[in-house]
Amino acid sequence: MTIRYMAFADGEVLTANQLLDLQANGVIQVTSYSELAALQTTINAAYVKNDSAFYVRKADSTWGQVGGLATIGASAPASPQVGQIWYDTDAILPAAQRQGYNGQETISSATFSALSNLSAVSVTATEPFLALVNYGVISPFGSDATTGLSMTVDLTGDTTRTSTFVDYAKTIGTQKTCITNSFTTVVNSGTTLFTPKAKKEGAGTAIAEQPWIEVSAIRWA
Repeated sequence: MTIRYMAFADGEVLTANQLLDLQANGVIQVTSYSELAALQTTINAAYVKNDSAFYVRKADSTWGQVGGLATIGASAPASPQVGQIWYDTDAILPAAQRQGYNGQETISSATFSALSNLSAVSVTATEPFLALVNYGVISPFGSDATTGLSMTVDLTGDTTRTSTFVDYAKTIGTQKTCITNSFTTVVNSGTTLFTPKAKKEGAGTAIAEQPWIEVSAIRWA
């Protein structure tokens, strides 16, 4: 039965006990969750005694339990409640990683291959996150006006991503012109390898002088 909520008819006389109950509770109170459906649509919050919990009417007109104390743990609650606060203790964004090779590497392959002197960046995360990947070559050059190189980054491991032409950092010619490019991508939980790759453009000799790569976490995905 209803403990506190009662629909009164126009002109009905309220008893002293009913008014005292209103004063003592200060909130609409029912015995069980099933009684919430019968409340007037103008009522947006109520206490359910059997659950020892407070409920609010959601945007879709259903009732949702308001969470109590904050939850602290290594993962989110299995069934989080409306209004519940929880803190994931191991959800820490990976630190930015930046590395480069302070030297020259000859690019001889006509297809994208991993650079010999610039290792892949390995990133381990407990939750998916959005990453910004920057990369380039400070002083690339070719042996003649029709030779140069292109650079890109592929992702393997728990996250896979194959680069396309929009990811290429490219230069042709003998001038040492710095090339850079970047992209954002969602990185899955687990370990992902960001592998810098390059290929030769043209028939001459292509040199990648001081190639580099940087992987930074932007936010949780």
